[in-house]
Amino acid sequence: MYLIVKGHVVFTEDVQNSVTKLMDNTERCKLKEKHSFGESAVMFNTLRTNSVQSLSAVELNSISKNDFTDIIKDNLQLQWNENAIAIKNSSYFKHLSLMELNKCSTISFIKTFKDHEYVLGKGTGDVDYAYFVLESEISLILHLEIIEEIVKRYRNVRFKMFKLTKTSEKFNKKKYSNVYVNTCTFLPDSCFNIGNKINFMR
Repeated sequence: MYLIVKGHVVFTEDVQNSVTKLMDNTERCKLKEKHSFGESAVMFNTLRTNSVQSLSAVELNSISKNDFTDIIKDNLQLQWNENAIAIKNSSYFKHLSLMELNKCSTISFIKTFKDHEYVLGKGTGDVDYAYFVLESEISLILHLEIIEEIVKRYRNVRFKMFKLTKTSEKFNKKKYSNVYVNTCTFLPDSCFNIGNKINFMR
């Protein structure tokens, strides 16, 4: 088992392409400081099927199989059991086999957020993960920068999107406003950050 002290790594796995029948090296996930890997093979006594590659200079702590079994295994098993129950209750994962469920429980974690706390967005959260709502609700808030323009011909007001840059901030005399729009609400058993850009959302 390895604990990441510093740096980032990527998990890859050789998966057979359904069309070409060739083996493709597929990215599974990325891990950073305070994350660990290698424990599932020890816990379930299975062969390692993933490869791990460093994305930067990496510093690791290694734990032997015997030390892992004596010190960590029981506590980690409780955490994985909690993860497995949450995953099994989600409609997204009901088709998983026992082996797949065990694998998911080792690479996922449950995190609790306070009321009105930002979960994900520009400079907030981990954009490399998908999020599945277990309880309560999550609001998806879109951050817009707009300019108010007066149309002289029709004597009315219109709004358009405005991308703030150093040049536009210095030379553009039009007033721009920050607007936050609640675009949707994620309910329990829904997910987000799968295939969408979340940088300008909250």
